[in-house]
Amino acid sequence: MLKRIYLPGEIYFITTKTFKNQKIFDNSLICELLIKVLVDCRLKYKFKLYGYVIIPDHVHLLIMPAEQNNISDAIRHIKGRFARLYNHQIAADKFRGYANDKLSPWPEFHLSADKNQTPPRRRGIHPRQVWQKSFYDHIIRNDLDFEEKLNYIHGNPIKHKITDNLDNYPWSSYQNYYFNKNDLIKIDYPDL
Repeated sequence: MLKRIYLPGEIYFITTKTFKNQKIFDNSLICELLIKVLVDCRLKYKFKLYGYVIIPDHVHLLIMPAEQNNISDAIRHIKGRFARLYNHQIAADKFRGYANDKLSPWPEFHLSADKNQTPPRRRGIHPRQVWQKSFYDHIIRNDLDFEEKLNYIHGNPIKHKITDNLDNYPWSSYQNYYFNKNDLIKIDYPDL
């Protein structure tokens, strides 16, 4: 396997998929959880987020890691934190008796700064693998490359037949760029 190239101060186009292409992001609560994790990790690890889209079985990001971290660090923290919180909620829901992995409205669920937040250990409840092991990365070469990748990200919900109107798809930076909506997550805008 080829080694990943780390270039400080560069923007990366990232694709990361769920384990066995499970469609875990077809639930609004799970998408909100990933957004909250992005907000938390961005604050803590100081990366810049230029674009994103959440599709039921994968996520695309346009991200620039902070100088003290590389892209693998940033993605490891995002995926790891999300997996811990996701498994915590699945375990809590199963313990409360929700059937068929349907998620509860999570009334007592809160994101915590506690790094040690782990799923409760209950008989028959085991943490799930949430993500495929690695991720795909592409270093953005120039302004045109950035625009192409951002347009690809924004068009992904149509490509995957999730919606035919991007104006109504909330899990994308399309809302930030075209409607100036920053209520889910604030993104960084490039100097093009």
